[in-house]
Amino acid sequence: MRAVAGDQLVLEVEDTGPGMEPAEAARLFEAFTQGDESNTRTADGLGLGLTAAHGLAALMGGKIEVMTQPGVGSTFRVALPLEAVV
Repeated sequence: MRAVAGDQLVLEVEDTGPGMEPAEAARLFEAFTQGDESNTRTADGLGLGLTAAHGLAALMGGKIEVMTQPGVGSTFRVALPLEAVV
């Protein structure tokens, strides 16, 4: 975690998994969507986790985004505004 320009909390999670094509990444935050929708996928889940994270970030005035490259991996970044405490 790190503060950026003193007014945001930024949390980044990186992996070195298979990465995604741009079309896959574009729909990751849609409900009931998974990166691998094939019948042979190895990961379980309903495809709601990133939808919930996206909604929570938006409710807090922030955002979540993904940077990904096929065969290299993905980085998810959550940026939330910080209020000064005086």
